Amino acid sequence: MKLFKKVLIIISVVWTIISLGLITYATLIDPPSCAVNDNEPVTELTDDLPEFKFELMDENSTVTNESIKGNYTMLYFWGTSCSICVKEMPYLHDTYEKLKDENFEIIAVSYDKSEKKVRKFMDEEYPMPWKHTVLGDDRESARKTFNSFGFQGSPYKVIVSPEGKVLDTFNGFSGEDLLDKVKKHVNSAG
Repeated sequence: MKLFKKVLIIISVVWTIISLGLITYATLIDPPSCAVNDNEPVTELTDDLPEFKFELMDENSTVTNESIKGNYTMLYFWGTSCSICVKEMPYLHDTYEKLKDENFEIIAVSYDKSEKKVRKFMDEEYPMPWKHTVLGDDRESARKTFNSFGFQGSPYKVIVSPEGKVLDTFNGFSGEDLLDKVKKHVNSAG
């Protein structure tokens, strides 16, 4: 009986160590993006921005192709359940703070089903002082939006010129490179 208890304890300890190791590995190693598993082919985004109309969360208004003209805009596709998106928030804040006075804005496009979930995230995790829209629970509409923007995983960024043309897109975690990736477009006009 004593031998059985010792073996059971050893197995439990080994199992705990392996589990903790796997959890640590998964936390430290980021996949390139939170992928979307959809069998439908994704449209390749050209320099023409697709027509869109997003209802903004904190304003009784919408944002469209026309309304973003005049500013450099980053459409930031993300979700509260995407750990990579959450990990990128400090870099998004840094980019916004350093470029907000240079004719630059961010529009966060959340694919969450609930505005309440995004609002809770903003209240408890990151305040995100830019414009927000939530695609909501109409998954067919969200899928069409993803496809029209060339979205294949999150976080996904679309940089748009003041004329409303797509300057760049990039998928996945950018980290500290995010500022430079955006800055090269915003500062290229100056």
